[in-house]
Amino acid sequence: MLAEHPYRATQPAETTSQYYKRSVAIPFIDDVNQQLRERFSEETAGTIAALMRMIPAVLITTDEEKDEETLKSLIIYEEDLPRYQSLSTELQIYRGRFSDGEREVPDTFAKALAHCSKDFFPNIYVFFK
Repeated sequence: MLAEHPYRATQPAETTSQYYKRSVAIPFIDDVNQQLRERFSEETAGTIAALMRMIPAVLITTDEEKDEETLKSLIIYEEDLPRYQSLSTELQIYRGRFSDGEREVPDTFAKALAHCSKDFFPNIYVFFK
């Protein structure tokens, strides 16, 4: 057994490898696992889905009835947006911009940001940024 040190975690181990696995690797993996569970919990799943629905390629294939659900999920960002009250209107206009099939429809946040005017769609621009 390894000699005990007053400043070291005292994990029982037969080898140095076992000691570091028990005192460093396993606690680290447990911490990462817990953070992933918190970040992608059921509570945040609705918000993540709402953000994904704002990507134009997804937005034009989603029914307008889903807009209400999207707005409810995104209300947690109300303080971060310049004009949350106009987000519903922005979504309708933004959807119409790509629904005609004449423009390239962005399928990622980065591409969508390049096609989003900060002046015409200030709230959507903030989400993409």
